Amino acid sequence: MQVRVLFFGVLKDLAGRGSEELTLPEAATVSDVIEVYERRVTSLRSMLPSIAISVNQEYSGPETRLQPGDEVALLPPVSGGSERELGSDPGPFNRITRDVIDTDAVLQDLKQPEDGAAVVFEGIVRNNTRG
Repeated sequence: MQVRVLFFGVLKDLAGRGSEELTLPEAATVSDVIEVYERRVTSLRSMLPSIAISVNQEYSGPETRLQPGDEVALLPPVSGGSERELGSDPGPFNRITRDVIDTDAVLQDLKQPEDGAAVVFEGIVRNNTRG
Protein backbone atom coordinates (compact mmCIF):
# COMPACT_ATOMS: atom_id res chain seq x y z
CA MET A 1 0.00 0.00 0.00
CA GLN A 2 1.05 3.62 -0.43
CA VAL A 3 1.00 6.40 2.18
CA ARG A 4 2.10 9.99 1.87
CA VAL A 5 4.79 11.04 4.37
CA LEU A 6 5.20 14.73 5.23
CA PHE A 7 8.32 16.16 6.88
CA PHE A 8 8.12 19.39 8.90
CA GLY A 9 10.67 21.83 10.32
CA VAL A 10 14.21 20.55 10.69
CA LEU A 11 13.06 17.06 9.65
CA LYS A 12 12.30 18.48 6.19
CA ASP A 13 15.85 19.83 6.01
CA LEU A 14 17.40 16.55 7.18
CA ALA A 15 15.29 14.44 4.82
CA GLY A 16 15.99 16.78 1.92
CA ARG A 17 12.32 16.89 0.93
CA GLY A 18 8.97 18.03 2.23
CA SER A 19 7.04 14.90 1.34
CA GLU A 20 7.14 11.61 -0.49
CA GLU A 21 5.03 8.60 -1.31
CA LEU A 22 6.07 5.50 0.64
CA THR A 23 5.19 1.92 -0.26
CA LEU A 24 4.54 -0.32 2.75
CA PRO A 25 3.18 -3.83 3.22
CA GLU A 26 -0.50 -4.28 4.04
CA ALA A 27 -1.23 -3.99 7.79
CA ALA A 28 1.73 -1.63 8.27
CA THR A 29 1.87 0.64 11.31
CA VAL A 30 3.43 4.00 12.12
CA SER A 31 6.32 2.03 13.62
CA ASP A 32 7.02 0.60 10.16
CA VAL A 33 7.28 4.13 8.73
CA ILE A 34 9.80 5.06 11.43
CA GLU A 35 11.86 1.93 10.71
CA VAL A 36 12.02 2.83 7.00
CA TYR A 37 13.40 6.28 7.76
CA GLU A 38 15.85 4.95 10.36
CA ARG A 39 17.41 2.93 7.53
CA ARG A 40 16.86 5.29 4.60
CA VAL A 41 17.71 8.72 6.08
CA THR A 42 20.47 8.21 8.64
CA SER A 43 20.56 11.93 9.50
CA LEU A 44 17.08 11.53 11.06
CA ARG A 45 18.02 8.67 13.40
CA SER A 46 18.89 10.74 16.44
CA MET A 47 15.63 12.71 16.28
CA LEU A 48 13.16 9.90 15.53
CA PRO A 49 12.68 8.80 19.16
CA SER A 50 11.44 12.28 20.14
CA ILE A 51 9.29 13.33 17.17
CA ALA A 52 5.52 13.60 17.18
CA ILE A 53 3.59 11.74 14.51
CA SER A 54 0.16 12.36 13.08
CA VAL A 55 -1.91 10.19 10.78
CA ASN A 56 -4.51 12.10 8.80
CA GLN A 57 -3.95 15.14 11.05
CA GLU A 58 -4.53 13.24 14.32
CA TYR A 59 -1.68 12.58 16.76
CA SER A 60 -0.85 8.88 16.63
CA GLY A 61 1.36 6.36 18.37
CA PRO A 62 3.71 3.79 16.84
CA GLU A 63 1.06 1.06 17.02
CA THR A 64 -1.41 2.96 14.81
CA ARG A 65 -2.38 0.81 11.83
CA LEU A 66 -2.16 2.54 8.47
CA GLN A 67 -4.56 2.40 5.53
CA PRO A 68 -3.80 2.97 1.84
CA GLY A 69 -3.69 6.69 1.09
CA ASP A 70 -3.09 7.79 4.69
CA GLU A 71 -1.09 10.95 5.32
CA VAL A 72 1.67 10.45 7.90
CA ALA A 73 3.28 13.65 9.21
CA LEU A 74 6.61 13.64 11.05
CA LEU A 75 6.79 16.63 13.39
CA PRO A 76 10.03 17.75 15.06
CA PRO A 77 10.33 17.95 18.83
CA VAL A 78 9.57 21.27 20.44
CA SER A 79 12.72 23.05 21.54
CA GLY A 80 13.44 25.62 24.16
CA GLY A 81 13.08 25.73 27.89
CA SER A 82 15.53 26.47 30.63
CA GLU A 83 18.90 24.87 31.24
CA ARG A 84 18.64 25.74 34.93
CA GLU A 85 19.49 22.69 37.04
CA LEU A 86 16.72 20.98 38.93
CA GLY A 87 16.83 21.92 42.57
CA SER A 88 18.20 25.40 41.98
CA ASP A 89 16.06 28.20 43.37
CA PRO A 90 14.37 29.79 40.35
CA GLY A 91 12.40 32.24 42.49
CA PRO A 92 8.63 32.61 42.53
CA PHE A 93 6.95 31.31 39.39
CA ASN A 94 3.37 31.40 40.56
CA ARG A 95 0.98 33.92 41.94
CA ILE A 96 -2.62 33.75 43.03
CA THR A 97 -4.57 36.94 42.60
CA ARG A 98 -8.06 38.26 42.05
CA ASP A 99 -6.60 41.31 40.30
CA VAL A 100 -6.02 41.71 36.58
CA ILE A 101 -2.77 39.97 35.67
CA ASP A 102 -0.15 42.31 34.24
CA THR A 103 1.51 39.91 31.80
CA ASP A 104 4.24 42.42 30.92
CA ALA A 105 5.28 42.62 34.58
CA VAL A 106 5.21 38.83 34.94
CA LEU A 107 7.31 38.45 31.80
CA GLN A 108 9.90 40.92 33.09
CA ASP A 109 10.13 38.95 36.35
CA LEU A 110 10.73 35.67 34.51
CA LYS A 111 12.88 36.71 31.56
CA GLN A 112 16.62 36.12 31.82
CA PRO A 113 19.34 38.05 29.92
CA GLU A 114 20.29 34.92 27.95
CA ASP A 115 16.73 34.39 26.67
CA GLY A 116 16.45 34.86 22.93
CA ALA A 117 12.69 35.29 23.04
CA ALA A 118 9.78 35.01 25.39
CA VAL A 119 6.22 34.10 24.47
CA VAL A 120 3.11 34.77 26.50
CA PHE A 121 -0.01 32.74 25.75
CA GLU A 122 -3.36 33.93 26.96
CA GLY A 123 -6.23 31.64 26.04
CA ILE A 124 -7.63 28.15 26.24
CA VAL A 125 -5.97 24.97 24.98
CA ARG A 126 -7.39 21.54 24.33
CA ASN A 127 -7.06 18.95 27.05
CA ASN A 128 -4.76 16.46 25.27
CA THR A 129 -1.88 16.30 22.80
CA ARG A 130 -1.57 12.66 21.79
CA GLY A 131 -4.99 12.00 20.26
